Amino acid sequence: MNQKKSYFQLVVIILTLVLLLAACSGAADSESSEIPSQEVQTQTVEPKALEPQPQESTNDAVQADNQVVNEKTEDASLGKKDGVLNAIISNPQELFSEGRDQMAENDGGQFGSGVAEKRVNEERMELFSGDEGAYMPLNTRLRDFGSDNRSQQAILVKFQPENVNNLKFDFMGMGEFSISFEQNGWNFTDVKAFKKMAFADSTPNNFVLKGDALYYILVAFDSEANLRCMVWEENYYENQAYLEYSLYNGADDIFDSNWQMHIGFDANGQLNIYEYAVYTFDEMKENPPIIMVENPQNQGDDPGPEWAININGSFDAMSQGLVGNVELNEININSDKYSGYWLSDIMNFANAGADSATVVFGAEGVESMQVDTNNAFIAFKKNDEFMDGPYLCYDNNCNEYPVIEVQIN
Repeated sequence: MNQKKSYFQLVVIILTLVLLLAACSGAADSESSEIPSQEVQTQTVEPKALEPQPQESTNDAVQADNQVVNEKTEDASLGKKDGVLNAIISNPQELFSEGRDQMAENDGGQFGSGVAEKRVNEERMELFSGDEGAYMPLNTRLRDFGSDNRSQQAILVKFQPENVNNLKFDFMGMGEFSISFEQNGWNFTDVKAFKKMAFADSTPNNFVLKGDALYYILVAFDSEANLRCMVWEENYYENQAYLEYSLYNGADDIFDSNWQMHIGFDANGQLNIYEYAVYTFDEMKENPPIIMVENPQNQGDDPGPEWAININGSFDAMSQGLVGNVELNEININSDKYSGYWLSDIMNFANAGADSATVVFGAEGVESMQVDTNNAFIAFKKNDEFMDGPYLCYDNNCNEYPVIEVQIN
């Protein structure tokens, strides 16, 4: 009996020890399971602390810097070919262009005959005039370069006037006009309207044409027959001349013009062409980048009442157009002072220079007079008072009838 009781007590002790060991093992497992959960919590908190705000601030600063760079780049483009082009016409679309290589392939490319010699060196085409001068067409008219017959037409030419006199760019369509560089600067002549004006009369400039400098000339026509022309020096944009002009003369056929360009200059000269391009576009832009200067040709002259003298049936020398373009002079006859212009200067301005001419007066039955243009004076003021028109002073006498026409003998 005692043996059984002892055996039973031994079993109870063993079971108690087993239970105690199991409980200790469960507590240990519980402690070990809590440690990873704490590590996970720490890992999830750390990413939340990484806020993206500093990166957004950096991007804003970069965008601000880029804006400044873009503004500087836009300013720096002023004077560059594409910068000026985009400032004067909107959405320019290049239809055709030729540089040195293209012009070398076909003895001048699109440029036709009319010069004594053409040479092509490493960077340009050189044009030489003979004893009779040069007058060379661009063979293809501007619309025919693939503009879908749009009336908006433009051409840009890069050139160097190495040794030229009386350089001109003529355009022929349903109208005809000339852009020429003369002693008084750039001039515009509307041939059909018998009108000539200096660029400086429209937009004052101090333009200088130098033989060792490179220039661009842009001529553009919009759908309403408005013309814009800009000439500027490649590396000195302030040396520029600008003109706006309406070619509309009352005849609607001017809107159908398909313009062809000719380039001309005097005898024994050299003009270098570097490149040219033909464009169409949408419309003219407002406020082009013009450098405004004080009118260098403003002599304070007042032409008084408007008048005109027809020169050789092809040009009207108008009083307003002569101011600043033809030198004003004074002569004295019989104690009277006359202000006006030498007839030879007026005729040279009209591109009709001649030593001898016939002067026609505006009165019936009055005979015309043959004169030496270098000694014939056209007066519009007497003793600082305006006369009612232009009067001929010749051989120490002033005619009593106004001049209306001059014919080359």
